[in-house]
Amino acid sequence: MIKDFFIQKLYKRYYDRFSWYRIRSLQNKNFSIISNNCWGGQVYRSYGLPYTSPTVGLFIMPKDYIKFISDLPYYLEKDLKFIHRNQSKYRIYLEEHVDHNCPIGILEDIEIIFLHYTSENDAYNNWNRRKKRVNFENVLFKFNDQNLCTREDIEAFDLLNLKHKVCFTAQSFPELYSCIQIKQVQDRDFVPYYYEPIGRTSDFNVTEFINNMIRNV
Repeated sequence: MIKDFFIQKLYKRYYDRFSWYRIRSLQNKNFSIISNNCWGGQVYRSYGLPYTSPTVGLFIMPKDYIKFISDLPYYLEKDLKFIHRNQSKYRIYLEEHVDHNCPIGILEDIEIIFLHYTSENDAYNNWNRRKKRVNFENVLFKFNDQNLCTREDIEAFDLLNLKHKVCFTAQSFPELYSCIQIKQVQDRDFVPYYYEPIGRTSDFNVTEFINNMIRNV
């Protein structure tokens, strides 16, 4: 969509233009974001921070993501292997939504779609280097409603015993405390990553949320 193309351009311009203000406002600078999509990498770049998470430039399907974060230390200890696209349990979805052959990693039963990588070697090296940087005492778990996400998935995420978590959704879920509706896309089925907030927006203040992670330990 033409509109989405310009939204993505504005998104990049926004975090580039106002990065000085976000960096100055950020007090909590040693945090890790475990995200189901590319949002974490965008946030690190918006603050001019290094990646202290392996979930950068990739996405994880909802049920796999929830299982992954339910026992994060366990899965991060597993050696990342790779499978062919035809072996993926999400083969049909990938054929319909991913227009190139990107690496598909696997941690036991968890599949990781390395969307923005061109080789398994790069994906493997970046994953292993960045997983060592995870600050398990200061983690933000972020989810959203894309990639075949169901209400049951959103409810399962909300029930997880994780201290700092947020889920961006197109629809309103007032009964679920971790859900933040992105009103710009309330007429859509899900929130595209470039509509997810960085810094401060009318829907959510990312800087404030990250700062509060060290105030509410």
